[in-house]
Amino acid sequence: MLDRIRRRLLSWPHRGGSAVASVADPYEGAQRLAQRHQAIRRTLAEIRAERVTSQH
Repeated sequence: MLDRIRRRLLSWPHRGGSAVASVADPYEGAQRLAQRHQAIRRTLAEIRAERVTSQH
């Protein structure tokens, strides 16, 4: 489970290191951070759904 999250996090394309690194354009940095946050939540939702379906 955590392996999948880690793989997904590592496979994300990020320009110039972290999303916060580009202080020159804070709006773009915030946008990228929001996209990353959405992707994490989506992954967690998928994992929860899988866990529920595998229990029944």
